[in-house]
Amino acid sequence: MTRFTTALLTFYCLLFLCLLSQSTDLDDVSLQISIELTNIAMTKFKHKQLHKMMKPLSPKQEYLTAQIVPGDNPQTLIDGSLRSDQSQADQSFDSQNGSQITNPKIEFKQSSESNNSDTQSDSSNNSDEISPYFPASIFPASNAPNYEKITIHRPEGERIFLVYIPQITQTQRSNEERPLHITFHGLNDNCQHFLTNSGFLQLSEQENHFLVAPCGSQGDFGTGWNAGVCCMGSVQVDDVAFVNEIINYMKHKYKINTSKIFASGFSNGAMLSERLACESSHLFAAVASVAGITAENPGGEDGLLRCDEIFEKNFASASVLAIHGTMDNIVPWDGNFLLGFPSVPLDIQKWAQRNKCDLEKTEQTLNRGGYSNTVWKSCNGIDVELVKAEGLGHIWPRSKEFDTATYVLEFFKRHRPLREKDEDLQGPPVTVVA
Repeated sequence: MTRFTTALLTFYCLLFLCLLSQSTDLDDVSLQISIELTNIAMTKFKHKQLHKMMKPLSPKQEYLTAQIVPGDNPQTLIDGSLRSDQSQADQSFDSQNGSQITNPKIEFKQSSESNNSDTQSDSSNNSDEISPYFPASIFPASNAPNYEKITIHRPEGERIFLVYIPQITQTQRSNEERPLHITFHGLNDNCQHFLTNSGFLQLSEQENHFLVAPCGSQGDFGTGWNAGVCCMGSVQVDDVAFVNEIINYMKHKYKINTSKIFASGFSNGAMLSERLACESSHLFAAVASVAGITAENPGGEDGLLRCDEIFEKNFASASVLAIHGTMDNIVPWDGNFLLGFPSVPLDIQKWAQRNKCDLEKTEQTLNRGGYSNTVWKSCNGIDVELVKAEGLGHIWPRSKEFDTATYVLEFFKRHRPLREKDEDLQGPPVTVVA
């Protein structure tokens, strides 16, 4: 079904619905049929739009996409190849009884140990072709750093996340508490590829903080996150709870500075970051959204109001940074009504309102190479900022004028923690992993 045909069908269904609503002679059955036809047309159009977010993978990219086959054990991207994990029964998880994780499976992996050396070498030489959204990798596959692969049991099945520990922390075994940065890949990307190509690894080493890259679940539109209206479809996954379990695990195993926990993401992963700012802002000092928006159900302006309602129940706020291209045709700058995406300016304005910013007091600290920003400062210690990338599409910007990873980390560093310890929080504490 072409875009024109779908739009035309939607128009006629809506027109038919309007005519029915004005008629007093038609029964409820006819009205219900009209409503169903309209829903079908709009659902088909929405699915077609979401599938645009699943860029066709070239042969160079194909081996980098992790898949989870329904009914089978999750398959996880390890060392540039798909490998099914069959021996993960040494874990147990019960979300109904305190969210306990017992004996999580830990694997130490390094990308140079690939089972497919030809493919691995080829990807290293052509790293600029790996993703339509990322420039060349700063860590070629032949020289990728070590990370831990953690697998836990969740109600939706086994979930995986990758943990990178800075070398200085490994060698010095410092007792100093370190910041924790959790970053989420986009739709149909995967955690290892995002970990090694986003630019955060190098900066994590420099700043000496823990970096976690969770792996998405298989939904109706590919591997991604449940951020609300995007992008799991009929698949029921609680990714907010999953992230909370990651924090539990990291707090239990490492010395984490709980006043400096950050979240970032791209596209669908950015939407999850904003959802965390809505629903779990007491856990995060700041979040960064690149090419994303607030996608709380039911979407659009109603979704923003839903975020308002949830946010009011929180007892702490998170700073919010949004970076977005004005020519983004996947998550459009001006929004997409049918997909339930609000406009970017409205989304960031709502964050300023939620954080009690003075909407009339803004400043600009960036204006170069097509990048400009708007910063709300008078927000009771919270920062809200929008970076506008003029003329850019659905991409993770990295150039001489602007490097996304660097800018995000600088934003996190500027954030002034409103609390020092978990004990300072007046809400329910995060459950420590047993």
